[in-house]
Amino acid sequence: MKKLETTVDFYDDFYWAGREFTADNVDQMIEFMHSIGVRKIDWMYDTFWTYFRYPFAGKKNIIAYAAEKAHSMGMELHAIIKPFETGISELFVPHTFPRPEGVDVIEDMNGYYYWVDPFTAKNPHFRLKRKPGDWNPKGDVKTIKLVSTNDSEITINAQDLEIWTGEKNGMLEKYDGGFEYSKSIEWRSMFPVGNECRVISLDGLCIEERYRYILVKNKNCSEKGTFSNTMQNIMEIYDEKGNIIPSTPAGSTRDIDPVNRMKTYQSKKYFEYTSSEEVQEFLADPEKIRKAMINAYSYGMKQRDFYGHGENTLFSQRVFDRDGYAGVARGKIEYISGAMCPAYTEVQDYWLGLVKECIDLGVDGVNFRVEEHSSKSLERDEYGFNEPVLEKCGDRIDRDLVNRINGQAYTAFLTKARDLLKLKGLSVGVHVNAEFIYPDDRPAPNHERIPPNIEWEWEKWIEEIADAVYLKSMHMNTEAHADHFIDKVSECAKKYGKPVIYISTNKEVRFSGDQSKIEYEMKKVLDHPRLDGYNLYESGEYTRMNENGRIEGSSEVAEAVKKYFCII
Repeated sequence: MKKLETTVDFYDDFYWAGREFTADNVDQMIEFMHSIGVRKIDWMYDTFWTYFRYPFAGKKNIIAYAAEKAHSMGMELHAIIKPFETGISELFVPHTFPRPEGVDVIEDMNGYYYWVDPFTAKNPHFRLKRKPGDWNPKGDVKTIKLVSTNDSEITINAQDLEIWTGEKNGMLEKYDGGFEYSKSIEWRSMFPVGNECRVISLDGLCIEERYRYILVKNKNCSEKGTFSNTMQNIMEIYDEKGNIIPSTPAGSTRDIDPVNRMKTYQSKKYFEYTSSEEVQEFLADPEKIRKAMINAYSYGMKQRDFYGHGENTLFSQRVFDRDGYAGVARGKIEYISGAMCPAYTEVQDYWLGLVKECIDLGVDGVNFRVEEHSSKSLERDEYGFNEPVLEKCGDRIDRDLVNRINGQAYTAFLTKARDLLKLKGLSVGVHVNAEFIYPDDRPAPNHERIPPNIEWEWEKWIEEIADAVYLKSMHMNTEAHADHFIDKVSECAKKYGKPVIYISTNKEVRFSGDQSKIEYEMKKVLDHPRLDGYNLYESGEYTRMNENGRIEGSSEVAEAVKKYFCII
C-alpha cells in the first residue's frame, strides 16, 4: 500500500494564521492530517527565525510537542533540516533602514538581510564566496556609457539626464559635477551574439572610488521606450585609463518590498529585527519609509516572485527611456547572501549540532533538503570558491574540481549525520531535486533554489546514507524531463531497496478550488511501479485558522485524497 505523508513549513502556517498557535491548534492540525490518511509528518526546522528557540506547551519547542502528539496517534514525525537555508535572500532592507544594536543581520551591497541564522551572522565569511578577482575594483569613475541593443536613433539628450551617486544603497545624492555628452555606434559582444549598438557616453566625470552606487536618471521617457538592453549590459563605468570597472546591475525598487511583510512581523517576538523598538518606531513613520526607499534598488539579485517567475535575470530588459533609470554598484558582492560552504569543518560541525537538536526533540528521523532560499544572485555561478576549496585546487581554478570538492564535503556531512542518527535508531531521508539532473525548463527559470558549484552525489546518498528518498521540484521541468528524472532516481533507489516519496508541486495544493494538479500527481504515484508514497506539500495550503481560532482542514483536499489513498 502506498503511503500518504505531509510537510509542515510552520512559518507559512504561522504567517497565514496571523496569530499565535496554541497546543489545541497543533492538535487540531495533526488530527485533521490523521483523518485524511497521513501517517508521517515532515516538519521543517528553520534557524533563521527564533520560533523554535522558545518552549511550547511545556515542551522544548513546538516540534517536540507535535512529535509527542503524532506519536499518541500512531504517526511518525520527522524533522527537515535545510543546511543551506541560513539567510533568506528575498528579505533585505537598504542601508537607509535602521540597524539595531545586538540584532543579527548580514550586510552587503544590497543592505541588511534580517532573516539570518545567528551562526551565519556571526561567521559571514563561511558563506559561499565569489571567485577571486573583481569584487572590489579600485579607481575613480571617469566615464559612464549607456548601451542599447541596436543602432537605432534616439531622442535622449544631455539635458534629460542626471547622475546620482552614493556610498550606501538608498543614500544617493545628485552629482554636481558636469559631464560631456556624446553619441556613437560601437560594437559589443553580448550573449548570445554581438551587435552594433547605440551608445551614450558621459565623459569628464570625477566620481570618487568611495561612491559605490551610480544611477543615471532619464527625464525623457515614454510608455514604450526604445533604448533598451539587458540589465548586465545597459550601463558601463570606466576608469581614467579607459578600462571598464566591474560592476553589478541595479534591479528595481519594486524588488524591495519589506514594509508590508515587516509590519506583519513587528509585533512578533520571533522576528528580532522587526520587533526591535528602533525598527518599530521607523515603520510607524510613513515619511521615513518613503525617504528610505526613494533611491533604493536591488543589486545583483533576481527578484521577486518567490517561486521563480521574477522579472530580473541578467538577460531581463531594462528600458532606459521607459523605466527612467539605469544603475550599477561598482564591484561585485563578495559572498552569496546566506548559504554556507560545506568545505569548512566549522560549518559541518554547526549543521551536526542542528541534527543533535532535532534528536533531542524526540523526532523519528531527519530529512535533509538541499533546496533553499538563501543563494539568489544574478551571477550565482561565480560563487562557491572558498579558501578550503581553492587550497585543494592548486595554482588554477578548476570549476569541475571545485564542484567535486564542495560535493564531497557535503556528502561527508551527510555521512556524519547518518552516523549520529543511527546511534539513536532514527531514520535518514534525503531530498533529490530534479535540478540535479535537468535545469529549470520554464521560460523564466529560477536556478536560485540550489546552491551553486556543488556536485550533488545523490546516487551515493541513496546507496550509503538514505533510508528514504524524496523527489522534489519536478514541476520545473517538461513532462518528458520530469518523467525521466523520476525513472532514473527511482531505479537507483530500488536497486538499494530504498522507498521513494513524490513531493507534491509547491503551492499547487489549495484549500479550495481546482485540485486537478494534485490529483494528477497522486494518480502518477499510484500508477508508477517504483514510487511508494505521496507527500502533500504543505500544511499551510490545506489547513487554516478560522475566525474562531480553530484549525480546520480543507474538505476538498480530503475528498481528492480519498480517491487515491485508503485511510487506515
